Amino acid sequence: MASFFEGKDFGFLFRQDQGTISRRIWLRGTALLVGFMIITTLVFIPISGGAVHLLSSPGLLGPRIAINVTLVLLYIVYLSVYGIAFILAAVSHYNLSAKRARAIGKSPSEAAIFPLAVLMAGAVNLLQPQMGSSMPVWTKYLADLALVLVLAYVLYEFGMKVRDKDEL
Repeated sequence: MASFFEGKDFGFLFRQDQGTISRRIWLRGTALLVGFMIITTLVFIPISGGAVHLLSSPGLLGPRIAINVTLVLLYIVYLSVYGIAFILAAVSHYNLSAKRARAIGKSPSEAAIFPLAVLMAGAVNLLQPQMGSSMPVWTKYLADLALVLVLAYVLYEFGMKVRDKDEL
């Protein structure tokens, strides 16, 4: 893994926000973290609907009680692990991006914009179906659009924009 990140160790890249890194290392680290987030989300999406259906159905305590309760418990355990892993990935991405922000002369606080947008869009997408008319459906689309715009900005500023004295 160290050669993938050009000799930089995992702890330096993802567990602390001090130092600077190149565009190439930032792009690779971002791809790794975003890939992890996408994979865990793709596992979460199909199981999330089933557990909610099981909890709301009158057959939860029917003849298949052991299977139903087991599925609900597995959903709750996965949701807990997923939430913790997702927050750790967001913090790791901030640490990675803070290094890149320093390298390009920006404030490290600007590195928080993408993880914050991901967490906010995820929260809106999870909450909206449960809120009914209290939260209109267009709020999901607005949050997703904001996330796409933030992603485009961060990819351009941190990973694509060519600057003086900046190697790929």
